[in-house]
Amino acid sequence: MSTEKKKEQQLLEDVTAQPAVQSSYSTAGLNSRKEVENALANAEKAVEAKESQKSIDAAEKNLQAAIDGLKK
Repeated sequence: MSTEKKKEQQLLEDVTAQPAVQSSYSTAGLNSRKEVENALANAEKAVEAKESQKSIDAAEKNLQAAIDGLKK
């Protein structure tokens, strides 16, 4: 076995031997990732369309609520 293959095999063994790290994010409370994507798209559209500050603030609030839903 070549040195490169041995290194690759050792790296694979090291990675698979480590316990999985639990993410600090959760999808609980969200229908799906799509909710965050939609909120981000709406916020971007509000900014690009140069909507009123009130509309932009509302879009930002919705986006932040969707992001907060990802956190534990």
